[in-house]
Amino acid sequence: MSSTVCISTANDNIENTSSIGFNMLNLDFNTKQKTSEKSTLEISGRRSYTDFVDSPTYKNYKKRIFQNTEVTNLSNNQNIDFNSSEKFYFYDASVQFKQEIKENTTLFANFITISNQLDLNQSKEENNTLIERNSFLTQQSLGGSLVFKYKLELDE
Repeated sequence: MSSTVCISTANDNIENTSSIGFNMLNLDFNTKQKTSEKSTLEISGRRSYTDFVDSPTYKNYKKRIFQNTEVTNLSNNQNIDFNSSEKFYFYDASVQFKQEIKENTTLFANFITISNQLDLNQSKEENNTLIERNSFLTQQSLGGSLVFKYKLELDE
């Protein structure tokens, strides 16, 4: 559900802008603000709501992801009938800061965090006893960069 991330720093002058949006999987926001004459701050984030609402888009994803899930008893090569429920969500956020120190000197700072969570519950009834298993998968990524840019001008 999460996506590939391209981290880059823009050099262009940015006017103050903000946006909020949503689609069939997540809510998102973005704001770019001039914090002073020579600095800007950009903050972006998104969070899925798939752990609260099964949208039609998420239902199709879920159907494709778990379409070939089959549990087999290896001793007699029979399929085991089981019930399964899952909750999945993700979020990511990024912060970018740009500070012009002098005419030819600029400092850039970037930070990003990404998280994916999957909670999978499986159960079956065997000999009038309910057997349950819960699996939990978490993926967390953090990244950042600090760039000091200096343009050297040589006198001729």
